[in-house]
Amino acid sequence: MTREEEDEKIMQRWDEWRKYISNGGKASWPRDEFENLIAWYEERIKELEDERERLSKLLIEARMRIVELEEEKRWMVRLSKEDMKKLGWSSTY
Repeated sequence: MTREEEDEKIMQRWDEWRKYISNGGKASWPRDEFENLIAWYEERIKELEDERERLSKLLIEARMRIVELEEEKRWMVRLSKEDMKKLGWSSTY
C-alpha cells in the first residue's frame, strides 16, 4: 500500500469516527482505534530509527574497510616499486 493510500484509509476512518461521535455515539471504539493508530506510528518510528542505526553502522564499517584497502594498495605499490628497483626494472607507477 502506498503512502497516499494509507493516508486515505486513515482519513476514511477519521470520517467514520467523527460521524459516529457527532451522531451521539458513546462507545470507545473510535478512541481505541485512534490509540492503536498512534501505537502503530510509534512502533514504525522505532523500526525506522533502528534501521537507520543499522545502516549507519554498516556505512562506518564500509568506510573503515575502504581505508584499509587503500592502505594495502599503497603498501603493495610501494613494495612493487622497491622490488622493481632491486631487479633493475623501471617503474611506471
